[in-house]
Amino acid sequence: MIEEKALLSDIDFRDLSSLCIGLTEAKGFKIRRILILTNNALLETIIKNGTGEEYIDNYGFYPDIKKLMNNFEEVAVKVIG
Repeated sequence: MIEEKALLSDIDFRDLSSLCIGLTEAKGFKIRRILILTNNALLETIIKNGTGEEYIDNYGFYPDIKKLMNNFEEVAVKVIG
């Protein structure tokens, strides 16, 4: 049996995937304000500024993240660590 773990070792993939899951869950609970704590600079940039023209979405999460963030009154991010 071969088990693929390449993406699980990619911190950006894990963090973007987790953000999608968290925002989806929060939307389901009708939460209006979100504070995201992260140590990932990519997440901070995406949440605060979106993505620039030079950004290449290797994982395909950005359209979903953008759509999900529009469901909340406020989405803030704080970098920790």
